[in-house]
Amino acid sequence: MMEDILKAFRRCRRDTDFYRLRIAIENILSPRETAELISLRARLPHRAREWIDELETRMFSEIAEPQPYERLRLGTHVWYYGHGPSEARRPHLLLAFCGTANRLMAPIPVVLQHLNARRFDVVVLTDPTNRAYMMGIDGYADDFDGILDRLDADVTLGAYRSIRCLGASIGGVVALRAGLALRAERALSLGGRPIREYGPAHTVPAEALAAFDETFRRHAEAPTRIMCAYGADHEADRKGGLELARCLEGAVVPIPGVSTHGLPGAILKQGWLGRFFDDLLLADPPVEAPRATG
Repeated sequence: MMEDILKAFRRCRRDTDFYRLRIAIENILSPRETAELISLRARLPHRAREWIDELETRMFSEIAEPQPYERLRLGTHVWYYGHGPSEARRPHLLLAFCGTANRLMAPIPVVLQHLNARRFDVVVLTDPTNRAYMMGIDGYADDFDGILDRLDADVTLGAYRSIRCLGASIGGVVALRAGLALRAERALSLGGRPIREYGPAHTVPAEALAAFDETFRRHAEAPTRIMCAYGADHEADRKGGLELARCLEGAVVPIPGVSTHGLPGAILKQGWLGRFFDDLLLADPPVEAPRATG
């Protein structure tokens, strides 16, 4: 695969070509694959080297060795990152719902590098239609419930000790919905807001909005621990997170010193993204008031 990527870079003629290729790479590669690409920087075109240097810094500023996820395509816009064929599955499955940019507010390998591969298998889902996964995922499932059924068929959800859900931006409220529907142990929203705030900009149809309400009502007694994280100094996310938590009786997780919507990137700059995920997704009980140290 690396040879194909190198050839694709050499075919780039315009800045837009380079940008699209860079984004495509950032949206699918595993940490190990990214480390391999970094090792080939001398063979990359000159303008790609500054980008790969920055990606290396973001990848390995906290954890030196690449997390050992194996990547497998489950379907269009659905990727599995987990144990290899000869390995035992990890104890927990993390379902990660991307937002508008088809990522988790940061490059996928950067996020995966800060998730504990000894504890998690991960499925990353994207919805390029920006309709809150209500119309399913093209080529994978026809509606939201179909996504959950297909995931069960593909990875056997019940074989894991627990299911945990994570989502960014509009994917955040979707993760909360999935967590409740699956009776997951935890569901964490990153900068998510109530679904109706996404209606006009994301062409979420009225019936989809009603379906969210129905899921939240029907599963109100689910044991899922709901957590809404946001930058404490980002006013729109703060209001949205507070409202989501109020409606779902969840916990609010304001992150001090963050004024941007891109929460993982901001926490990474503070130097504790790995601990953030450990605190909220793995610690028992979760640390619902995580803080940077020092």
